Amino acid sequence: MLNFFIERPVFSTVIALLMVLVGALAAVGLPIAQYPQVAPPQVTVNAVFPGANADVVSQSVAASIEQQVNGAQDMLYMSSKSGNDGTYSLTVTFDIGTDKNIDQIEVQNRVAIAQNQLPAEVIRNGITVRKSTSDFLQVITLTSASRPLTNTVYCICCPCGTGGRPTPPAGATTLCSRTTFEMSVAVTPRRAILSGLSQMRML
Repeated sequence: MLNFFIERPVFSTVIALLMVLVGALAAVGLPIAQYPQVAPPQVTVNAVFPGANADVVSQSVAASIEQQVNGAQDMLYMSSKSGNDGTYSLTVTFDIGTDKNIDQIEVQNRVAIAQNQLPAEVIRNGITVRKSTSDFLQVITLTSASRPLTNTVYCICCPCGTGGRPTPPAGATTLCSRTTFEMSVAVTPRRAILSGLSQMRML
């Protein structure tokens, strides 16, 4: 059999080219779902406690949510972060091969159980549960051909393009080198009382 192809090099070349062509056509039509899943699926939980520091968020928000989420089906591990600006973020990592939709429902149900133990301000601001992944799908850089733009213009204009929300099917967007802006407002206590403004409403 080996001598047959050695003695007929043209025939062997044609067979090899046909195999390459068939393989290329099959690769184009191959569904993405056929590729193995490398990154484990993740579900993120985000909440905000206005006016609280990291210690208060950790004790009043993180403890209640993590106590319920811990032990979820097919969960590998979870990591959380509490900020001094009142933000709380929990990332739950599940086993490879599990359905992201099922994982999200599992976490969402457990977070709903913990809501009775959370402060009213946290529930009023809302708790978001989203599917996420640690992999980057695409990195986009913005430039201006007419005139250079400052970081202030980029930070203000970039989130407005999608209304502050990622474009489907992206799970989340991150603005790199983002600059935070602050504003100092002086409030007269007498006028605030006459206007009926409470401390929580001003925050």
